[in-house]
Amino acid sequence: EKQFDEDYVHGSTDPLALQTWKQYIAWTEQAFPQGNHQSSNLEPLLLRCVRGYVNLKPVPESIRKSESFLEICLRLTEISASPLNLFDFFESQEFFQEIALFYESWAVVLEKVKNFKQAEEVYDLGIHRNAQPLPRLRRHKQEFMLRMCAALEEKREEER
Repeated sequence: EKQFDEDYVHGSTDPLALQTWKQYIAWTEQAFPQGNHQSSNLEPLLLRCVRGYVNLKPVPESIRKSESFLEICLRLTEISASPLNLFDFFESQEFFQEIALFYESWAVVLEKVKNFKQAEEVYDLGIHRNAQPLPRLRRHKQEFMLRMCAALEEKREEER
């Protein structure tokens, strides 16, 4: 772990470094299948990786647009107590603007906390930015809108 930290914790721009992080994270998740338990150190590990890259000055475009880095960041949002803050941070720092999965994941979290208006805005933002794959992003927005219509109809039925 010490050698790993020396080699990679400060966010190498080498694409192999990001792959090494992914392998280390996967190993940690396999070695500690109970998830983000204190003994797994999964959250601190993910934070070290993410901070190492977002603190690069400047952050290379290859990282800002990296689906591999997005996967690591999304794993962090899954175990974070405040995932919306992370999404807001990534958006404010212009990460992942061309990747549909970023907007889809963000909108899902917003939907879970019943912030439907902002979830729709996030889908629209991704569509406006032509995030790829755009057809999938549009399909996810359409599915979201159908869920919202069904929920509204169900609410109306209950009120009758």
